[in-house]
Amino acid sequence: MPTKRTLSSNEVELLYVKSKVCLHPSPSKKDNIAGFLTLSRPPRATNLEILLSYVPESQLSTEELKIYQQVDVEDLDLNLGSVNNINHDHHKQNKASTSRIVSKPSQSVLTGYAFNVQLSFIYSIQFRTPSHGYWYGSIVLNLQDGEKLPILFFHDNESPSSLKSQKLQNQRFDPFGNDGELYWGGLDFLKVLQQLINVQRSTIEPSVYLVNPESNDLRNFAPFKEKQKVPEPSQEPFKLPDVAKFFNTAKWKVLSTVATLSAKTKNQVLDIIEDNAPKPIKDLVLQQPEVIKIGDEFDSARIYLAKWAQQVKEEAEQSQGAYMLDDNCLIKSIEN
Repeated sequence: MPTKRTLSSNEVELLYVKSKVCLHPSPSKKDNIAGFLTLSRPPRATNLEILLSYVPESQLSTEELKIYQQVDVEDLDLNLGSVNNINHDHHKQNKASTSRIVSKPSQSVLTGYAFNVQLSFIYSIQFRTPSHGYWYGSIVLNLQDGEKLPILFFHDNESPSSLKSQKLQNQRFDPFGNDGELYWGGLDFLKVLQQLINVQRSTIEPSVYLVNPESNDLRNFAPFKEKQKVPEPSQEPFKLPDVAKFFNTAKWKVLSTVATLSAKTKNQVLDIIEDNAPKPIKDLVLQQPEVIKIGDEFDSARIYLAKWAQQVKEEAEQSQGAYMLDDNCLIKSIEN
């Protein structure tokens, strides 16, 4: 049985580690920053005070790097019984396993690509599964105060724990999870998170999970329950009721967060808006004049739409020019 000792004020106990979680600050692969996604418990911390941290490999000492790598492999089976024991007993005694004790991550939210935040400060997490457009699955962290954090990409083909988990899944002839979703590293993180705190899946956007939601959050993320009314004949165009209220709800908060991610992740913003936003909401947003008033907050989306519109216009003009040229040639041939 591993030995335990009391944590000092500048130490934490690693509860969960996922290796080879990367930042993509540019489209070039050579600029990728490899690091560790962790959940760690400070001295005498409650579950909501557990720290979610990202630490680049380059910022760890040789000794700490070995600890992170070891915990990554140990968490293969998630060891949830051990985590639960820690929840009820050891955190009150301020004792932790010596094999999991490391220096407390940086206190600043974002410093040199490293960051940490208490679970209580997180509003929601979007889990973006691997797709044909993106080889790597990723998560987007939305904080209570609107702080934007970099998207974290799970390089499962390089992570020892993910590779071993995938191998076990294949041996059981079950490459899918409980929800029928293809395995990827983000599912391990979600599973541990659900054991520690209240995490609720959004019913309007299944990829978004609310962290320790209040009743208002759950109501705001419920599907629209209003019955559709048959519009009466009118001279005015059809208008959806209470559109302005929509922009003040938590639904718009998360969509705006997705659309205004930091500049370091601007190459992923367009994919989120185009592929992940629900179609009814996307159509509603694009049709409303309120969107124009908050244009400064949606530069990324506006640039994308402007470029797309320009491209469509140019293609239309080229096609029109080609038809006109064909018509002129036909007229000349008839006259000759």
